[in-house]
Amino acid sequence: MRKESVIFNDAHPLSIDEKCRLLIPSDYRQMLVKLASQAEGSAVDKPDTLIVKVGQNGRIWIYPQTTYQTICEQEHGKLTPNDDQLDYEMIHFAMTKSLTIDSSGRVIVPQAMLKETGTEREVFLLGMKNHLQVWNRLDWEAKQADLRKKSGEINRRHNDAESRVPG
Repeated sequence: MRKESVIFNDAHPLSIDEKCRLLIPSDYRQMLVKLASQAEGSAVDKPDTLIVKVGQNGRIWIYPQTTYQTICEQEHGKLTPNDDQLDYEMIHFAMTKSLTIDSSGRVIVPQAMLKETGTEREVFLLGMKNHLQVWNRLDWEAKQADLRKKSGEINRRHNDAESRVPG
């Protein structure tokens, strides 16, 4: 089976219910089924398992397991890691959780992560290329407005950085 890339995009307004359940929108679930099928080498009807963590921006980040595994395999581990490597591994392994999508398309977001990140009930689920991010609705609306104001400068800096990368 030819491996195709899956890119998450869009922003879905959603609610986290009293049981900490978050609906994964159908378009994202279809992409997760596609990833799981690629990983198995044959068609499957169940979405990929998800890995959830608190990202470097203090938001909840959700990765497909196969994507997270690929990222981890690119890391160069050491038989006897130093303290920085141990800290890195604790952040990226010990402080993550696996999530399974239920038959209704929902995941249970760990309550401790919701509390740590200050995530409220009304959220946006953002497609962020290779992962998803959970943002409070008001925070995302404010961030969008800020990004729109600064988009020209952000694009210029990105293009400048890209032009300096050897090619």
